[in-house]
Formats: sequence, structure tokens, C-alpha cells
Amino acid sequence: MAPAGAVVFVELWAIAYVRAKYMDTPFLQAAFQIVLGGTIVLGVGILIGGA
Repeated sequence: MAPAGAVVFVELWAIAYVRAKYMDTPFLQAAFQIVLGGTIVLGVGILIGGA
């Protein structure tokens, strides 16, 4: 489980970096948006998995 978490962390950091570098989004704003989106996806996954 820990290796998967590390991979997801690196992927999300990479997405935030690309948004900050190439889409002129401030890094902290991009990171916040990515974390918020990831949290929503996690919550929906938990709800669907528990159904």
C-alpha cells in the first residue's frame, strides 16, 4: 500500500508542476486544485466501494 501511495504522490506533484509551468497557474493554487480533485475522487471511490 505504501508504494502505491508514493506513486500517487509523485503523479499528483507532477500534474501540479506541469500546470504551474505550462498553464501559468501558481504552484500552490495548482497543488490545491489537484489535492481537492484527488480528495473528491477518493471519496467517490469509497462510496462506490461500500455500496
